[in-house]
Amino acid sequence: MRSEREGRGATRSRPPNPVVAHEDIADRAYRRYLERGSQHGHDVDDWLTAEQELVRERVEPQPSRRPRVTKPEAA
Repeated sequence: MRSEREGRGATRSRPPNPVVAHEDIADRAYRRYLERGSQHGHDVDDWLTAEQELVRERVEPQPSRRPRVTKPEAA
């Protein structure tokens, strides 16, 4: 017998759940710490913000970094 949760989850598509490496989060959080002038007491906030930013970057489509080349029109 299916639970109510399984029944509802089957009809909706879930967004991808990207895995973010511990080292990537630590690096981003440390950079936030340094940007704040090395103020102590914000480690959890820095960690959670860094994690959210990295997840968002992996889920949202990123603009292409390659310059767009247009073809010349035939005369």
